[in-house]
Amino acid sequence: LVDHGTALVTSGQADAVLEAAELPPEYLADPRIQWVLGHARHVRGQWAEAMECFHRAGHGHDDLEPTLAWRVALLAFTRGEFQEVLAVCGRTRPAQEGSVDKTLVMTMAATALRMMGDLEGARAEAARAKAMASHDGGPRARASVYTALAMLSAAEGDRRLADAHWRDALH
Repeated sequence: LVDHGTALVTSGQADAVLEAAELPPEYLADPRIQWVLGHARHVRGQWAEAMECFHRAGHGHDDLEPTLAWRVALLAFTRGEFQEVLAVCGRTRPAQEGSVDKTLVMTMAATALRMMGDLEGARAEAARAKAMASHDGGPRARASVYTALAMLSAAEGDRRLADAHWRDALH
């Protein structure tokens, strides 16, 4: 599970990973196992259980790895807990330029700020995310940035720019 769990979940075998929830407690104490179980539960729509696993995976650290942080932030976002999204994003460890996961954290923060009506703060966070993604962040990172920019442009009433950002996100 530690070595191949993420690949299993990504390839559509989340149920096989979830069978690991029946492992003896000494194995389940490993934060890496909790992360994989949380990922599988998240994919299966078991959001409350996924959040519990992610919290155990973070095992009380004040700062979170970007890979874990954006998933925790996404779950908080789906519950409409935008302050919690910002708190999680603020606890994310720094990452090197071009980190896809760090870009996802930053766009999650931008989107939460937009939902809270802080368009100026959202635009600033989206600009930082765009700069992060421009350093070889890959198509997933760029798509998340353009999606956030599209939502911001729509909120600001610029449909033409929003449509352009949506096209860029799809591309």
